[in-house]
Amino acid sequence: MKKFFALLCLLLLIFPAMVSAKDKKKVNVYIFHGNGCPHCAKALEFFDSIKDEYGKYYKLVKYETWTSMNAQYNNKLMVKVAEEFKEDTSQLGVPFIIVGDKVFRGYSKAYDEEIKKAIKDAYEDDNYIDRVKPIVTKMRNSILTNVGIAGGCSVCLIGLIVLNLYLRKNKKEA
Repeated sequence: MKKFFALLCLLLLIFPAMVSAKDKKKVNVYIFHGNGCPHCAKALEFFDSIKDEYGKYYKLVKYETWTSMNAQYNNKLMVKVAEEFKEDTSQLGVPFIIVGDKVFRGYSKAYDEEIKKAIKDAYEDDNYIDRVKPIVTKMRNSILTNVGIAGGCSVCLIGLIVLNLYLRKNKKEA
């Protein structure tokens, strides 16, 4: 009984410390890149190289804009994101990197420390807001709605064609 009581007291002392520790979510780091782009490859290598030290702070969200099946969608998304951050879209290219409120156009080793600082700052900011995620969600919902409408119209059109053929066949037999 004494051991149980001692264990209970120990747990009561440890539990508040565990609860008070911040349960932080990782910051989303967005990179719009192109397969075959040498600057993009170096940026992706950089993020891979800091995974051990900074991986607990961020999650890399990649959008390929040149050759993937979703390239057209990803390009539109990149433009929407650039507009959200008040970036000039007339000369928009890859890599295009967003960390918190920071935008990095292109990539060079000169950005490394600045990107790491932006990741850590966003992670430690209790008021951090992911401004890209709502844009992604809105575009996906818009596409799903359009596909749903198009799918519904297709079904109606097919139904009308079948009905038309059926009525023509019955008219000839009569």
